[in-house]
Amino acid sequence: MNKQEIIDQVERFYPLKIKTAEPLFDGPDNLFLKITTTDDQLYAVRSSKRSTDTGVEFEAEWISYLSSRGLTVPKVLPTKTGAACLVLPQTAITVFEFIAGRELSANEHNPQFSQAAAEAGSALAALHNATAGHRINRPRKRTIFTELQRLQDKAAPVSQTVPGGSRLVKEVNDYLDRAQSWSGPKVLVHNDYHIGNLIFDSSNRVKAIIDFDWACEGPALKDLGHALALWSRPGQAEQFFAEVWDNFLDHYNQTADQPINYDSDLKFWLQFSCLSDTCTWITDNLEQDIIKPVSSCYSYRRFQYFSN
Repeated sequence: MNKQEIIDQVERFYPLKIKTAEPLFDGPDNLFLKITTTDDQLYAVRSSKRSTDTGVEFEAEWISYLSSRGLTVPKVLPTKTGAACLVLPQTAITVFEFIAGRELSANEHNPQFSQAAAEAGSALAALHNATAGHRINRPRKRTIFTELQRLQDKAAPVSQTVPGGSRLVKEVNDYLDRAQSWSGPKVLVHNDYHIGNLIFDSSNRVKAIIDFDWACEGPALKDLGHALALWSRPGQAEQFFAEVWDNFLDHYNQTADQPINYDSDLKFWLQFSCLSDTCTWITDNLEQDIIKPVSSCYSYRRFQYFSN
């Protein structure tokens, strides 16, 4: 859908009259618009480019629950009929409150990054505290296993055409077997908890957690492990940011109802999450007829680093 079509649908199904709309972000999965209403209220509108299955409704319902618990997430504006989002044949539209704030960059030499890691660790623990034991009725196709299973489905071409693919397929099979045998309490797993998915205030406190596109239910260990990997070796960094790691984990445990030590279980789920990101990269490339060695994937390099 183009911008005007999205505006038309929002005005038809939401209690809003739009004065202006401007693009915020146009990515492979979503188009975001910042809208100003005739009464000068600001909202962020997301139009999904992916399949309009129950995943969007799952996400929106969880966000509504988190907001009701006072969590730092943008509130969802319901439709005129009270639905958490608008599901159409060609897209799913969700309207969020617009939260102004700061974006911080991942830089080891920036003291704000280390402080942000502490705040982010506390905010993730608060997310897990609020969602432990809570369930919603919306099903979701995505699980913590989805990306590894996508690669398993393409095991033959990965093994035959991708340099390092055979080893990767074996690692995926081994890790998936162990992960699927796990049984324990579940929380809402954000699944992409890097610094770009947080909005900060002027004092570098977390103002909002955003982008629950990949969220699903699973162990807090998986979410924490993934976050530690993304924060301590952010982006394409080859070095390990020890202070960032310590600040994140320490403040997570200061807030968490169930503190988590860095032991073999957390290490496994950290490795699992890095392998999952690797599978996404390899599989997405393969679907576009792009063949690159496994060793050129930064997520795989994280996996190797934390496997030593």
